[in-house]
Amino acid sequence: MLLWIEPLTYEVIPEVMQADPFIFPTAQPIGFFYDILSKPELTQFFLFRSLGPVVEYKNAPIPPPAKKSLQSIVKRQSTIAVIEPSPYPVVGYAGVSMIEDECHIITGGMIPSYQRKGMGELGLVGLMDIGIVLGASWIRLEVRASNKLAINLYKKYTFKVTNSQRRFYPDNREDALHMWSDCVTTPEFKAKYTGLKRKLFETLARADIYLAGDPQPESYFVRRNPAGNPPLLSNHPYDSKPQDHKGV
Repeated sequence: MLLWIEPLTYEVIPEVMQADPFIFPTAQPIGFFYDILSKPELTQFFLFRSLGPVVEYKNAPIPPPAKKSLQSIVKRQSTIAVIEPSPYPVVGYAGVSMIEDECHIITGGMIPSYQRKGMGELGLVGLMDIGIVLGASWIRLEVRASNKLAINLYKKYTFKVTNSQRRFYPDNREDALHMWSDCVTTPEFKAKYTGLKRKLFETLARADIYLAGDPQPESYFVRRNPAGNPPLLSNHPYDSKPQDHKGV
């Protein structure tokens, strides 16, 4: 199984919106993605594409979006081109926001056929990498109180429940747990995190899951795009200095 990871851009918003109902109980409105992209100094989002067939889309083919829908949201962005959707379907997306030294995991998910295969953990590591590279000291998130699998995954990566919030989720009024990681700049965290990442990529490799375009399965590409935006995912070991990200 091959996956491709790329940053969220204006051009791919329609594709992400078409995949969204397969990923989350309540799909995000188009304004959510537009707002995310309007604040590049605060938010970083990426999406997963499958380079193979996707079960969910076989019996429910997704038609190409109307070009005018994209034109309407970017009509004031004269440099944004309207392009045809990729032949490789979106199967997940995730993102964070940064405020000073705090990284907030806003959202993240995969379509059902890509769940419970290490994909969620892969996305979590990508989000944590973004926070670490951009200078976070702590990482926080919210999770549904009933989502035991996710809670256990977050605990594995040092997250701890700090408090709960009643009726946080609008679709079913479910409570949320607020969780914070250990300080990610300490030697203890760095050692634990590096070991967990190594085991994850070994597990993915045994399952024949790779990131397409990466010669090394553990190179989790963090590179600026031509527009000079901040990096997407980190492939910097802790003993090297991260790149300077001016304007982030």
